Formats: sequence, C-alpha cells, structure tokens
Amino acid sequence: MSYDLTFWKTSDKTITDNNAIYLALLDGQYLSNIDELPSAQIQNDFNEVFSDWENTNNTSYEKGSEFFHLMISKQFVSAACYAVTQGNMNRIMDILFEYGCPLYDAQLNIRFDSDS
Repeated sequence: MSYDLTFWKTSDKTITDNNAIYLALLDGQYLSNIDELPSAQIQNDFNEVFSDWENTNNTSYEKGSEFFHLMISKQFVSAACYAVTQGNMNRIMDILFEYGCPLYDAQLNIRFDSDS
C-alpha cells in the first residue's frame, strides 16, 4: 500500500481548492498562483538526507523494505511512499518545510499549512 506526500508553495492564502491544485500539478499544468521551487537544490537535499538509501536516477529511494518514488517539478514535489516508516516520512516533510512547502495529503484532502 502506498501513501502519497505532495508539497507546493503559494503566497496566496486565499486559495482553498487544494485538490484542484493537486490534480492540475499532477497533470503537468503550470499554475500562475503557485511559486516555483529550486528543484535542483531540493534534489540535492534528498540525496544528502537519504544518502544511506539506494538511489536510482534521483527518483527512487530504497532501504530494506522501505521505498519511495520522488517526483520534483518546477512547482511541486511528490513522494509516493511504500512501507515507509512515519519517521522517514517526517524526514521527507522536513526537507520541504525548509522551502515553505506544507504537506498536502491527497488521501485526506487536507493541506497542513499554518492556517489549516
């Protein structure tokens, strides 16, 4: 069973349809109300934080029975986690919080920003 963690940054706090944003970003749409992210630096952070994990093409990280697939675009980051412990999911969240990107949980349709 997988659990998806998705992150983006916006300075417009009036945006409330997070599911529509999520679906548009996954569809490859560029949204003018979503900030661009420093994707190369974020990738470097993942490589550093998960340096003891097997890393395939900077997209798939595996250690023991834990595995996640990473998608980084100009406007969002998504991690599809398979058997990843809560502690390691928190490590993923910590990386993105450094860039002002709160977690959007598509399974619950909740974005965990400071105003939620």
